[in-house]
Amino acid sequence: MGMNPLLRHPALGILKKALLRECKLQLFTLFLLIIISSALTVFTFKESVIFPTIGLLGLIISIHFMYQTAGLLNAEKHRLIWLLKNQPYAIVWVYYVKTDQLPFGFHLSSATTLYFKLSDGDEITVGVSKKEFKIISRYLNRLLPHATFGYSRDRAQWYHVHPDMLRKKKEK
Repeated sequence: MGMNPLLRHPALGILKKALLRECKLQLFTLFLLIIISSALTVFTFKESVIFPTIGLLGLIISIHFMYQTAGLLNAEKHRLIWLLKNQPYAIVWVYYVKTDQLPFGFHLSSATTLYFKLSDGDEITVGVSKKEFKIISRYLNRLLPHATFGYSRDRAQWYHVHPDMLRKKKEK
């Protein structure tokens, strides 16, 4: 049995780039947290016991998460990509949320977040641009014919009761 030709589709590369972009943003944020935690530890060491302790705790937690996140710099190792390639049936529901920033009525920016709901009750999210969303959305509809697409309150309730209720049945 050969590899699914959809797994060579350019949209998968776009999705990998979006995951990589999010990973880099997380690493940057963690790096800033390491700097702040280090500064808090060093500059408050003589004045207090509480602030250096908080700084050390923040430092340890930041380094731990940085180590975990750095492993995702190879998009192939990301859980979403692995699921799409090896267990696509585990993804039962896909929907998106679009957020527009409109201060004083002026369109500043918009962001689209894709939600991948899994049969084990877990979820994976990834932020994509408007252009990326259109390409990835069409691709996912073809790659995941068993999954339900789009958000509704009913679907959210069904997912909460039992995630597999959102898996489409195969037609005979």
